Amino acid sequence: MLTGPLDLGLGLLGSADHLQHAQKALQAGAIKKARYETLAASADVDRAQRGLHSSSPLFDLASLSTTIKDALDQVDHLVAAARFSSDAAEGTLDIAQNALKGPDKVISRVDPEDPKSDAFIRLDRITDISQTISEVRNDIEGVARELKAVDLSKLPHRARRPIEDGIDQATETDDLLADAEAGFAVLPGFLGADGKR
Repeated sequence: MLTGPLDLGLGLLGSADHLQHAQKALQAGAIKKARYETLAASADVDRAQRGLHSSSPLFDLASLSTTIKDALDQVDHLVAAARFSSDAAEGTLDIAQNALKGPDKVISRVDPEDPKSDAFIRLDRITDISQTISEVRNDIEGVARELKAVDLSKLPHRARRPIEDGIDQATETDDLLADAEAGFAVLPGFLGADGKR
């Protein structure tokens, strides 16, 4: 009876907490911690989705109150925004993990065994990163779209400010990603994809 609402609430709260920790870890360059937090956020969003789609009789009982029913009608937007946020974090993590290190790094050596051999920029990786940035931007636009779809008048006052802050943050992030997307669009040509530089 309580499982659905509990999964919904704890999943939403947990995903928000893990996403904040993932963002801080990425900013600090702590990739392993960021990976854990990103994966934990995704698992919590899954939990929230399970809770939202459960057939708990507690949801039916709570819906007898117009105020609670109105608030519950907005929750699907919050869960969708959390899914978009989690997907954006996974894309961001992918770039952070693979752009500068590992087999998919952007700059490689002619002889990988010789650290003094000539280096070159892998244009295919620039294109891949550009595509990932576009996907992350689409996810961020999804966050903004879902949060803007929430009817704040149907929520308690204390729940409104975090949603407004989320919209503002998504808008700012989208602006930054638009610049990154534009930069990565011209980068291959600048690096010689259209001919020798």
